[in-house]
Amino acid sequence: MAGSTILVAGGFDAADPGHDAVIQACAGALPGFVLTVASSDPLTTSARHGVRSVDRADRTEVARVATRADALVIAGTPVFAARPGDRSGVQRLSRATAMALTVAARGNPVALLGVGGAPLPGRIAPALARQLVRQADLLVLRDHATARALAATGATAPFRVGADPAWAVFGDAAGGPQVAGDSVMVVVSAASFGASVAAPLAAALDAVMAAGLEVRLMPWRTGPVGTADRELCRRIAERVGWRTVVVPAEHGLDGVRHAIAGARAAVVMPYHAAIAAAAAGVPCVTFGGRPATPALGHPLAWRSVSMTSDPARIGSSIIRQ
Repeated sequence: MAGSTILVAGGFDAADPGHDAVIQACAGALPGFVLTVASSDPLTTSARHGVRSVDRADRTEVARVATRADALVIAGTPVFAARPGDRSGVQRLSRATAMALTVAARGNPVALLGVGGAPLPGRIAPALARQLVRQADLLVLRDHATARALAATGATAPFRVGADPAWAVFGDAAGGPQVAGDSVMVVVSAASFGASVAAPLAAALDAVMAAGLEVRLMPWRTGPVGTADRELCRRIAERVGWRTVVVPAEHGLDGVRHAIAGARAAVVMPYHAAIAAAAAGVPCVTFGGRPATPALGHPLAWRSVSMTSDPARIGSSIIRQ
């Protein structure tokens, strides 16, 4: 009911345009409710969205809020992802499960909206995933790959697959394919792979520019947190040469959409940047550690290439878009 407190979680970073869009979508969909968002930068999140916020790294405070919350919403995050040897992925899943158990223990609802994942290794991660699925009163996955990964853990199926909440930030602005220009926009996030991605991506972009296309590099995150993204852009630009253009990061997902609009193609590392490319009507190549599957309702088919692929294959995938 209106006036109730809802804890909204999703590994939110106030410098991330995709996370901002998810928070904005949740706030817009829950008017009259008191939202408390778990964020890496509570002050910025509160000022930007007009919601209460707590430091997501403060487990004691997050647990206190969960104990008093009337509902829990986990949104727009790959909560069901934990690569082999990836302790952070297991910790993220463990924290989400703990919050869900705390809220559900008081008979209050738990919703997971637009959450993603990947095949879960070992025994701990699959067990946590099954527990989290059991606690969810509403579970909406953002792609079929996550549904298959969850089914492989033994979690109760079938699963509902739908759109990421970040889509709501575009309203009616999302459109169809645009007139293609002669540039390729590359959205760079150091959080995905770190500096190791610079060499293979730069080699692929050499092939793109040999085909007569301009390359534009854009950091994903803004402010101090975005320093690593800007540094990665610089490293890629140094390897490729003076033919590249580095453009400023955008403060919102709709700004990212405008920056990508009109490009021949977009090459992206963050998941939500691919949504911005789709909203702009620009063909998209997702540059990741594993093949990605487009979410249901996505207006364009994503071409996905692995960071470990041959650079010539990566370049060819970009040019063919």
